[in-house]
Amino acid sequence: MRNNLRNKNLIIHISHTDIRFDSRILKELESLNKLQNKTIKAFGIWDKINNNKNYQEAKSSIKTFRIKTKNLTFLPRIFLYTLNFIEANIIFTFKLLLLRPEIIHCHDTLLLPSAIINHAIFGSLIIYDAHELESNKNGQSLVLSKVSLFIEKLSWPSISLLISVSESIVNWYIYHLGYK
Repeated sequence: MRNNLRNKNLIIHISHTDIRFDSRILKELESLNKLQNKTIKAFGIWDKINNNKNYQEAKSSIKTFRIKTKNLTFLPRIFLYTLNFIEANIIFTFKLLLLRPEIIHCHDTLLLPSAIINHAIFGSLIIYDAHELESNKNGQSLVLSKVSLFIEKLSWPSISLLISVSESIVNWYIYHLGYK
């Protein structure tokens, strides 16, 4: 029943980056645009730093969303990140629920909750694209590392496919979270 509710021709990429300037995601979108009978969309978070740069126009539909809580820079980082996380997931969850994609290609731990909610309601398949070992990023606080790992562990049963830039990263996920 859930599978009948999703849009079987729609693949959506989601990322906490401004996808218009993310060359890795743009290359993936370019490749996917060659698929017949599939609609490719990408959702990212608007980045004011890159706003004046020219960006590569992809054939797929790219939409960026402004996160208003990013302007609350007077808050301690932990509160700012928490508010950004909540706001981003509310925005992306509603967008995904409206579109009901067949596949959600999630590029970040931050947005996994949005993908998981859509999976639970419509049975959308989730591709988790770990660009790096998300819970062990350079310069990331211990708290953020633990939260990332917690989100990954909760999401793991709903993820259909894991891809990464490195075999050693994939092996780490297999060892710590299990096979996909």
